[in-house]
Amino acid sequence: MASAVRTKTADKQALLKKLHPVVKKLHKLPSSPEFPVLETMLYAVCLEDSPIEEAQAAYEQLRAAFTDLNEARVSSVTELQEALGSLHNSEWKAYRYKGVLQHVFDKNYTFEFEGLKKRTLELAQKQLVKIKSATPFVRTYTLHAVLGAHVIPLDESSIHTLVWLGLAMPGQNADEISESLKTTVKKAEVDSFCGMIRALATDSNLRSAFNKEVYPHPPEGFDAGTAMERLAELMKLGPAAYWEKLKKQTEPKGKGGPKSPKSEEKTTEVAAETSGKTRKPKADKPSDDKPVAKKVSKPPKESTEKAATSKAVSSTAKKTEKTEKAEKAPSTKAASKAASDKKSAKAAPSAKTAKGDAKTTSAKSKAAPVKKAGKSKS
Repeated sequence: MASAVRTKTADKQALLKKLHPVVKKLHKLPSSPEFPVLETMLYAVCLEDSPIEEAQAAYEQLRAAFTDLNEARVSSVTELQEALGSLHNSEWKAYRYKGVLQHVFDKNYTFEFEGLKKRTLELAQKQLVKIKSATPFVRTYTLHAVLGAHVIPLDESSIHTLVWLGLAMPGQNADEISESLKTTVKKAEVDSFCGMIRALATDSNLRSAFNKEVYPHPPEGFDAGTAMERLAELMKLGPAAYWEKLKKQTEPKGKGGPKSPKSEEKTTEVAAETSGKTRKPKADKPSDDKPVAKKVSKPPKESTEKAATSKAVSSTAKKTEKTEKAEKAPSTKAASKAASDKKSAKAAPSAKTAKGDAKTTSAKSKAAPVKKAGKSKS
């Protein structure tokens, strides 16, 4: 974003000296008429955003259409608008004209408002603010014309023109611009300054070029140093052609256009330098970082489920084997006990025969296991 253009006081004064003779050739610069306080306000209503000649003619027509101010007060807005003729924004001006008359009459029951001259600037401002139909331009114009205050009355068209010339910044209101121009425009020069700016701002051939609604102003403002050159070109081409040319000059050029050989050489040199910088190997530095543990990939859900089921089956099988062994253990013990009882029963009669018949060798051979059985029995 471009920085805001700030114009020094000396540059503003130099611009105004160059601008005055140019505008004077195009338009007559009549002096402002003198009226009583209330009529000054009514004339300011007609003058806002209009040329001086047209405003004076419309005001005279309006006063001639009605016998007095009270008749104008009780008339409709449409009747007042017809009396204003082709004046710019005549409907709103008729409404404001009627509103000012109504406020003064309701306050004083007369159309005399000369007491404003006896008030200070601050009190006069407070009194004028109470008139809702009076615009900021009407109030400022009245304060300057009646009290001789060092204020610069500016309407909307004058503000647009001052911004275009570089004498004001975009976004400033009338009070801010008036305050900033006090060092440039002396109190005795306010009438001639406002007349010059008004003549330029309301020129039928140029006024659309200054209007920000038609041709938006750049946010950083205009350069006052180029104001005279821009104005000369605007007067030569007209608003539409001038802004079309300015638009083409400010449009960015296409990126795909042919490059000059010098630019190509520069780009290749830059590319080589950057590639050389990137190709330089970097020295390996010992890293004190601890080894990072590798992440163990988790097995899929199906395999884990199968493993869990197989494990459960094996554990149940082992349990069944243990229970079977435990059941078989007492039965084997009982069988061994029964076998030993049978052997002991057989051994009893053989022992008796061994005692009776000790001569035979076969009895001796049988007696040995019998004794063993008897010993085991005891």
